[in-house]
Amino acid sequence: MMDVEKRYYDKHDYKELIIKLTDVVDRKEIDLKKPEKIIKVEIVGKNAGISLLEPDEFLIVS
Repeated sequence: MMDVEKRYYDKHDYKELIIKLTDVVDRKEIDLKKPEKIIKVEIVGKNAGISLLEPDEFLIVS
C-alpha cells in the first residue's frame, strides 16, 4: 500500500504520482486491506520524504 501527501506541489496530480511511484514496486498483487508494508510519501514543495512502515507504525489523524 502507498500513502501520498503533497503540499505546495503542483507538478503532478495525485494519480500520476501514485502511478510513477508504484512502477518501482516489484509486486504483482497487493492487499490494500491488510498490507504487509506501507510506503509513506510526503512532498512539501521541492522536498520529499519516503518511509517504509509496518502497518502498526502508520498513524491516521483526522
